[in-house]
Amino acid sequence: MNSKAWFGVGFALVAGACGDDAPATVDAPVVVIDAPPMVDAPDPIGFMSDEGGEVRFEYVGFGVGTGALEGTASARVIAFFEGNDDVDFHSYPTIPGCTLMTDDTKWPTSQPTNRQYIDVGQLTLTNGTKVLNVPKNPAPADALSRVHGANNHYLHFTPGTIPNDAATYITEKTSYDVIFSGSTTWPAQIFPDAIQMPAAFSLTTPSITTPIVLAANTALTINWTPVPAGQPAGVPAPWVAIGFVVGGTAATPGAIVLCVEPQDDGSLTIPADMVNAVRTAGPAGTMIRQTFIHQVRELTNGTTVKRRRIDMLGVWCHATGYSSN
Repeated sequence: MNSKAWFGVGFALVAGACGDDAPATVDAPVVVIDAPPMVDAPDPIGFMSDEGGEVRFEYVGFGVGTGALEGTASARVIAFFEGNDDVDFHSYPTIPGCTLMTDDTKWPTSQPTNRQYIDVGQLTLTNGTKVLNVPKNPAPADALSRVHGANNHYLHFTPGTIPNDAATYITEKTSYDVIFSGSTTWPAQIFPDAIQMPAAFSLTTPSITTPIVLAANTALTINWTPVPAGQPAGVPAPWVAIGFVVGGTAATPGAIVLCVEPQDDGSLTIPADMVNAVRTAGPAGTMIRQTFIHQVRELTNGTTVKRRRIDMLGVWCHATGYSSN
């Protein structure tokens, strides 16, 4: 599969810490977006459509090497929305296999130079019983070291806190609506069943309690237990992503290496040259092992912004620290 043949694949990376947000009642927005293609559109919105932002909804379980977070599990949401940028599409990482991400030319770490952000109002995720209102992020960069500027993006996962709130907001094998309350420049909208949370999965070797030490010129094999995804008909199958991240600020490298494998395979080997690349770019940081489901929905206000895709990702992730010898 080449770098543009993503079709149902995405990834989300873990770095930093989590934030807290109490459940709240959601007022019914005005507009429902339920994916019928526009009359004048030659094709429906898909993975090859122009980029319009993303919503990543993550279960993050913390293992060895994550400091005070070790042994906890938190919810995290990262989101932003863009229209009419100077670069509308970035190629995807190679799948299956491993990709060096440090040149920031591939989705999801690449960014247009002239970014035009959209204020969608209050961002809310809900499965009908669990409700998460996601605040705007006052920090300039997100956990993948993408720079958006203060309050141009959304975050539930406040650095420096230990919310341990995954059970409050997340249920495995469940779909979530994504809701925009709307603003003075954007209509209120609902995207039904836009995010599918995959099934919980378990690591085998190395375990979540085993320290990860990268050795020079040595491949690293990761094993996990495949589990039925439980996704509804029409929802893409889950994949597994293994990533190495040093992120959270504009000055950090963010994602260094990303490897992707079908979830059913149960094993992935990171080649020695990729291990060496991680050791060079970030000798210590966070290793993520996650299963995820990637869907897309159209970002449009019906007039000035049309036919841009929002990447909607449901992620079940294990995060551990790594080091180099």
